Amino acid sequence: MLSGALLSGGLRRGMGRAATNARFFALAAVAAVGGVQILDGRATAKTIRAELAWEVEALKTRRGVTPGLGVVLVGDRRDSKTYVRMKQSAAAEVGVHCVDALLPDTCSETEIVDAVEAMNADPARRRRGSTPRR
Repeated sequence: MLSGALLSGGLRRGMGRAATNARFFALAAVAAVGGVQILDGRATAKTIRAELAWEVEALKTRRGVTPGLGVVLVGDRRDSKTYVRMKQSAAAEVGVHCVDALLPDTCSETEIVDAVEAMNADPARRRRGSTPRR
């Protein structure tokens, strides 16, 4: 009952199919054990990624657009690099194109803004019908 309300409520508010289905599947991955609900995070993530991969492929097919993820990483922290690598891996798994700019921790605000503007100005970002180059 809760999942049906969430599903129809999400559609009424204009949520995308992937977001609505991801929430529905997340509820489906909850198991009741001794009165406590346990969420199977791996199963939920796998289901959400499969749905997102379908949405990305549909976007590529219908509109000729490949979604992208741009990352500007400032500094050399190992934990930050690991986090970014995991996000890029997840994005690649669902078909999202990834680009990154790695800047030293001594860079200026202007250099960071320049990196973002360079990503935005890249003609490959706007190209339809092809996967942007890395």
